[in-house]
Amino acid sequence: MGKVLIKSEKKSLVEVVEFLGMLADQFKSRLLTLRQETDEVTVNLPSDLIIDYKLVKKSKNSGKKIKMQLEIKVEWFVGAKTEAVEWFLPFL
Repeated sequence: MGKVLIKSEKKSLVEVVEFLGMLADQFKSRLLTLRQETDEVTVNLPSDLIIDYKLVKKSKNSGKKIKMQLEIKVEWFVGAKTEAVEWFLPFL
């Protein structure tokens, strides 16, 4: 199996927005680099991607405490076509 990087940190809303903006910039450039301590993975992104996203609401302590979770998964096939991409945000 290949290298897997997993990082979990508590961050402020501003820090999360900055991270997602940086990630979006990398997607636009089609060169994604992720780092975890001394490990680094860089991949070229094709123009066709598959994106899944869902919002999960979990109740704890008989519904007194609610945890929200946003999951975003992006998949692609290595070697897929790489022509130019026009950027837009259809789901905002």
